[in-house]
Amino acid sequence: MAGCTPKYIYKKYYIQPETEYGKLCIKSCKKDKIKCQEKCNIKYDSCLLEAKKKAKSHIPIALKEYNIKMFEYSRLKAKRMNLEAQKRLFQKRCEKITSKCQPVKTKFIQRLCKNKRNFPKKTLGFQSPKIPW
Repeated sequence: MAGCTPKYIYKKYYIQPETEYGKLCIKSCKKDKIKCQEKCNIKYDSCLLEAKKKAKSHIPIALKEYNIKMFEYSRLKAKRMNLEAQKRLFQKRCEKITSKCQPVKTKFIQRLCKNKRNFPKKTLGFQSPKIPW
């Protein structure tokens, strides 16, 4: 069905004016358009240059902040790994103690060994630092 409908093509033709005044007006408009485009290009280039300068001045600051956060992240990660190792060691010791003296458990050991969440998982929750750009 779509092949049976007529197809319309619209074309725009600009006809130059025949009078001298009309021709002068067209020339004036073309000159104004060129001047306007040049001003626009100059403003765009200066804006782009300013943005590049600002970006270059902010990169060292952002990089320094990133390195500080990355160092802190590494330190916290090492601390967390150390605490997890201590937790595993403590749990092994606790199991060893409780297996040897099962009938003679003190309240203190019972409390420590029953509560296997001596070190909550979210105690040292942290996120890796994001790259600033």
